[in-house]
Amino acid sequence: MRVSKLVVKRRKKNASLLRRGTDLTLNEDYIHLRDGSLWVASWAWPTRCFPITLQGAKQFLRDGREVFL
Repeated sequence: MRVSKLVVKRRKKNASLLRRGTDLTLNEDYIHLRDGSLWVASWAWPTRCFPITLQGAKQFLRDGREVFL
């Protein structure tokens, strides 16, 4: 399967944002990309961030269990 140039460019951009870090707002929830993982702050607890790793997200989607760091 051939990957288009647009897909490659988007992947590189996402990888650089994850390495550098950035802040996003999605439906009043704050998402922080820091240190190679995703940090989520809910509107209910705006001062607390919860780390979500790729392994944790995959495990949660697979069997509904959370992974503690």
